[in-house]
Amino acid sequence: MIVEDQQSVAAMLTDPAAYGESGPVEAIETHISRIFLVGQRAHKIKRAVKLPYVDFSTPALRLAACEKEV
Repeated sequence: MIVEDQQSVAAMLTDPAAYGESGPVEAIETHISRIFLVGQRAHKIKRAVKLPYVDFSTPALRLAACEKEV
């Protein structure tokens, strides 16, 4: 279940100017993440979802999950 609308964040991250770039941004959406490919870099955010197998319903839970990945 989606618990928060992140459309404005996704819209900002699809803008090349957000990265200081002029090239295209490729956006990939999975069931729990959004990935933005810009040049040689990938930027990833966790979707605000609460599912039977994962809870990213709060910013703190999403931050903790991201910190575990790096």
